[in-house]
Amino acid sequence: MGNIILLSGEPRIGKTTALKKIIHSIGKENCIGFYTEEIRGKFDRSGFQCVSLDGTRKKIADVNLDTNVRMGRYGIDIEGFENFAIPILNNSYTSNKITIIDEIGPIQFLSTKFKQEISNILTSSTCVIGTIFYNNHPDIDKIKRIPGVKIYYMAIENRTTILETVLQEIQQVVHSSSLSKEASI
Repeated sequence: MGNIILLSGEPRIGKTTALKKIIHSIGKENCIGFYTEEIRGKFDRSGFQCVSLDGTRKKIADVNLDTNVRMGRYGIDIEGFENFAIPILNNSYTSNKITIIDEIGPIQFLSTKFKQEISNILTSSTCVIGTIFYNNHPDIDKIKRIPGVKIYYMAIENRTTILETVLQEIQQVVHSSSLSKEASI
């Protein structure tokens, strides 16, 4: 099993921001994967999009999306998400790069294919850094209990300290792996 580091915490605590800082510190060239960004409307959040590390974007949830699959006020594009995320995750096995996954959450787990791919990745030798849903969820709780998974719970009081801790831990992984020797943090 690879090194698995997951950030958790309530929405808008800074998990994705921390993940972006980690990617920047490691170097994009040493990572493969995606992160999730809010789509902002005039007054509030109107949806979510996934962004691959090469800059490709895919809207996966939107308040105005016409679909039968809904979570809260958001329509969910499960097929679009699968077509975006699964090929990226499949490429992570042979890339010798750190796999970035943002987020392992209820919206993403509406996809059976994604759920299976996450299970495969987390039980492989792939190094993973990601974010995971903070609350209880039957399927996501199983991931939290996988031996060797390290979960860092972020809060306002500790988010800077956790970022520093995770960066130090990742630096050890980068230096002990066959990743680019130029990937110093």
